[in-house]
Amino acid sequence: TKHWLAAELVTWFVTTLKSWGLRRIVWVVADGAYAARPFLDAVLKQGAVVVSRLRKDAALFDLPPERKPGQRGRPRKYGRKLSLAKRAAHRGGWQSITYVCRGVEVTREYKTFLATSHLVDGQIRVVLVRFEDGGWVPYFCTDPTADVRDILEAAADRWAIEEHFHDVKEV
Repeated sequence: TKHWLAAELVTWFVTTLKSWGLRRIVWVVADGAYAARPFLDAVLKQGAVVVSRLRKDAALFDLPPERKPGQRGRPRKYGRKLSLAKRAAHRGGWQSITYVCRGVEVTREYKTFLATSHLVDGQIRVVLVRFEDGGWVPYFCTDPTADVRDILEAAADRWAIEEHFHDVKEV
């Protein structure tokens, strides 16, 4: 499958970097179609960080509640279910950020929060970006400590490649 081929390519790349003695954290910026468990499992096993677009109806959950000392039973893996559409529609919590998008500095509004998902075993950082026309798009990063600016610039660079492919296909 395409997921398997992409995971093999990332594995080859990370292995090559390690064979050269380079110890770097690799960021893989993928299309939303690659926000799938088979691809993410293989890439995260290599120690890479993944940034990708989320579906607007993605199944996300709050962080599980803290365990109390002496609490019995298996710890919860997921918290309450979250709705990206409701978070984006809520007027409060939007912050402004200026970042480089396709070679130009742009200012947009965003919301960010930590969540858990069935896609990844662990926390992810979710970033909602609101555009001037009122539309919004969700992104996620598998590194919960990642800076919002880095996530948005990585996603913008990925989209610039898509636009280039589109322009070349027109010719």
